[in-house]
Amino acid sequence: HDSAGATLETPARAAFTIRPATRARILADGTVGDRVLPETSFSLAFDRPIDVASVTAAFSIEPPVAGSFAPQAGAAPSVQLRFVPDTPLRAGTTYTLRIADSARDADGGQLAPVEALTVITAEAPAVVRFRPLRGARDVARQATVSVRFTTPMDRRSTGAAFAVTTGGRAVEGRISWVEDDTVLVFEPAAPFPAGATVTA
Repeated sequence: HDSAGATLETPARAAFTIRPATRARILADGTVGDRVLPETSFSLAFDRPIDVASVTAAFSIEPPVAGSFAPQAGAAPSVQLRFVPDTPLRAGTTYTLRIADSARDADGGQLAPVEALTVITAEAPAVVRFRPLRGARDVARQATVSVRFTTPMDRRSTGAAFAVTTGGRAVEGRISWVEDDTVLVFEPAAPFPAGATVTA
């Protein structure tokens, strides 16, 4: 009725559909096989804009890891964030990442339940052995030097970190890789000095 008591001429009806809750995913950015790299960051992706402050406050990682949030390259921070740990994660460790139900989207709505992400970091690479072996004596002056790793290595960074010296001076030579980049081989440019101690 209106204020004078008259009714509507015809019934009126409106229908509308409530939008679904905003969905989110947590993804590891750096993986190797079924594990993540210790240097990985993590992406938080949303299907519509979110309230950044509430999401970052609702985010957790166990064991605790100090880090910061940054926009994902090429994406607005309201739909994609990146969590960057301050230091690499511990090798061979299980981490679980969650977004609590206190997170809100840009309209103030609660997010749909976010599936937690559990990851295991890859084991840190290690040296299996050097050849010639540590402490070997009477090694041929023309011997090559090699080092075997537990996992394929990055050629550039590992080659830059590798050095052979004798008498405190660097030995010139050529580096090559074999066995699927698990073995670095160093061929000296000239025979080692007789009776010298060589350090790799």
